[in-house]
Amino acid sequence: MPSSVRLAFATLAVALVGLITPVGAVRQQPPAGRVLPDFDIREGRPPHAGSPQTQSEARRATENRSSPVRVHPFTGGVLVLDRPGVNVPRAMAAPALRNVVASLAERLGLEDGDLGSLTVLRDYVTRSNGLRTVTFSQLVDGLPVFDAVVTLHISASGEIVRITSSAGHTAGRQQAAQVGVEQAVTAAAANIRPDLPFSPARIESLHRA
Repeated sequence: MPSSVRLAFATLAVALVGLITPVGAVRQQPPAGRVLPDFDIREGRPPHAGSPQTQSEARRATENRSSPVRVHPFTGGVLVLDRPGVNVPRAMAAPALRNVVASLAERLGLEDGDLGSLTVLRDYVTRSNGLRTVTFSQLVDGLPVFDAVVTLHISASGEIVRITSSAGHTAGRQQAAQVGVEQAVTAAAANIRPDLPFSPARIESLHRA
């Protein structure tokens, strides 16, 4: 067979593979009609009314002719607190800043103790404006609360120019129920592919003392 014919067959084979492969990949996708259940139960709920502490902060802002207080729709706390009138040392360590945040719980529409357990997520200085940004995550019973963070913006002079918060109230909460390993794995598998049967099985550890 002439070399030119062999080259033509090889080119045709490569082209066919290139056409067939995407089709196979598309066929391996899960059915479009299968939708995983939404774990965020907050969606669709009406906005949360402002807490008594939030309403108090709103009155203070009105009296001082400051920016209107914005209420977080999911927590009822203060979403943005501009210039609370607090100054800190520019290089104050994050653990000390955490105590400052906790002392401002009422100004953020929360209660004492709601911000008692915070952990640092980010701490950096923006070169363009010199602002130091420190973000904390809210913890309850040692577990991070989904989407609950408090962020400080500190100027070069040490003034806290803005606090944003999505932290929530912790009083009256129900203790999390304890579940076994098999039950947790089964629930996770059902959330991913509820249409497939699944039965967990324990595997002994391969590491021996």
